[in-house]
Amino acid sequence: MKKRRKENNKEISASKAAVILIIAAIVAVLLTGIFYNINEKRLVYRSFELNATLSIGNIIGFAVDTNVLNFGIAPKWSSVIKEITIYHDYKKPLKINVVYSGTIAKFLRPIQPFYLKPKEEKRINIVADANGEYGNYTGTVKVLFLRE
Repeated sequence: MKKRRKENNKEISASKAAVILIIAAIVAVLLTGIFYNINEKRLVYRSFELNATLSIGNIIGFAVDTNVLNFGIAPKWSSVIKEITIYHDYKKPLKINVVYSGTIAKFLRPIQPFYLKPKEEKRINIVADANGEYGNYTGTVKVLFLRE
């Protein structure tokens, strides 16, 4: 009988060890997420966000808004280009990252991250390819100025 009690203690110890391992893994994942968010916020020097719209239709419609990226009405399989100018006055070069969100994101061509020197001005072409179903698509274009 003494042998059975020892075996039961080992089984309990193994299950306790498994629970502790699972809890440790959960804590590690949570801490990684927290530190990642803190680090990301520290890296962002500045950001700005523009609302963006695109309509895919049978006609062509122009938009000349200055406070929104309105690509107008584009016929299917056409492309529309909007240009934005960015500038910064931080003391060191910054990495520029352009991020899209919303239903319009799948129509916007990705822009590779690049570096911008202090007091340098750069024009960025944002291209919308109207290669989807007819309809209205919206979202945002966010420009992040990141410290290295």
